[in-house]
Amino acid sequence: TVTITTEDMQRKKNDVNARTTLLLSLPDEHQLRFSKYKTTKELWAAILNTFGGNEATKKRKKNL
Repeated sequence: TVTITTEDMQRKKNDVNARTTLLLSLPDEHQLRFSKYKTTKELWAAILNTFGGNEATKKRKKNL
């Protein structure tokens, strides 16, 4: 059997809250597309990949 500690439960709760916050901050037309990601880390990576810009934009941001 696997024991779940209060720390594990809090970590899961924090992840769910963060994921929900990210999803709700997206425009309505994108929410369904991103709802398939189960963790905040996966969701954030997908958002950055989609909206992060192209290489030229990323280079310009670094130089600012």
